[in-house]
Amino acid sequence: MIDKVVVHPKNRIVFVAVCGGIVFVVAGLVFWLFITNRLVWNPSDGVVSDKLNSASACGAGIVDQYNAAMNYVIRDGSDLPSVDEKGVKQVVADIKATRGYQEDATCQTMLYLAAVQRSDYEGASAAAAVVKKLNGQGIFPNNNILGIEPVLTFDRTLNTISPATQAAGSDGK
Repeated sequence: MIDKVVVHPKNRIVFVAVCGGIVFVVAGLVFWLFITNRLVWNPSDGVVSDKLNSASACGAGIVDQYNAAMNYVIRDGSDLPSVDEKGVKQVVADIKATRGYQEDATCQTMLYLAAVQRSDYEGASAAAAVVKKLNGQGIFPNNNILGIEPVLTFDRTLNTISPATQAAGSDGK
């Protein structure tokens, strides 16, 4: 025979009271966290607005222009994909004409990558120094930049285009 479990009304009342007490304590704890500013509501709709690109001189438009110029595609009837050299020069000119580009991580990262693409060691070094400084302050570039690399690899990349490396390569050493 199967025994039926009988739940007494008294047990139900105790169960509901315990659950209600737990909910009350948790709600009180959350309320206390809010009023003491240990928990803060930030209705940002998923957009991070800390130091990350909050006042970027180089916005999405210039990043899109840069990405289009630096994208390796077949151009001008060539059989091989290439970078749009004229487009890259125009983007660099546009960035340098933008107010505040000298202290903007996004602008400087694009200048760094464009200089690396041209093997311009001095230009890349100058932009890399600014990006590293801003990175140390917690200010980061837009992550949608085509070919972006971690700041930790900048020195290795700069070494590959340095005059000493270029001279050693041309001497056949």
